[in-house]
Amino acid sequence: MTLLLIGTPARGPRSRLDIVRAHRDVPAGTFLDRCPETFPRKRFSGARPEPLLQESQERLQLRRRVIRERRRAGREARIAMQVIAGARFANSVEYKTMDSADNRGRVLMRLGAILFLCGLVIGLIAWQLANPRMGLSSHLEGVMNGTFLLAVGLLWGRLKLGGAMRTALFWLAIYGTYSNVAATFLAAWWPAGEFMSIAAPTPRGTDIQEQIITALLNSTAATIILASVLIIWGLRGRESTDA
Repeated sequence: MTLLLIGTPARGPRSRLDIVRAHRDVPAGTFLDRCPETFPRKRFSGARPEPLLQESQERLQLRRRVIRERRRAGREARIAMQVIAGARFANSVEYKTMDSADNRGRVLMRLGAILFLCGLVIGLIAWQLANPRMGLSSHLEGVMNGTFLLAVGLLWGRLKLGGAMRTALFWLAIYGTYSNVAATFLAAWWPAGEFMSIAAPTPRGTDIQEQIITALLNSTAATIILASVLIIWGLRGRESTDA
């Protein structure tokens, strides 16, 4: 003991912090671990994390931020796709409705032009028919009814009518105009139509011929009147204009 005291330089009492600073680089498993009460393993209170741990935490936060951004972008993309799909569906329904309306209007105009042409042809051959005066009446009916169909076709897109009423007007207009021309042409060709003497003096035809012409003219009057009422009803109110 005396030798140890002589060989050891005289120094003052060492504090616990000095001892920890002196042995801070001692590896694990040494006597520092076996004496925790004398040499605590915690070096400093409130010590900052090491650089590697801090870098890993920053990467984790960045990864979480990227995941949140991707999820948010995915939700926004799904919402945008739903909105686009809804808009496309609405546009397709609107375009189909407009296309069907335009097609019916074009059909009416085409049939009106055909009937107008038939009226012109009947006017060319009217003098060769059995009753030329009735042939002239058929010529006038073809021209006027063809013009009527053309006008209905031009007004078709502006009529405020439902689907059933549009269909009814479509077929009523076609039947009424064509049956009118057919009745007067048959009366001039046979000849028949005794009760139409106000248009032209016509001899009486057979009973079947008279019944056919009478049925055609009566149905023509009813269908043309109904078609005119539907057209007037479809043109009610003011025309809606898009802003």
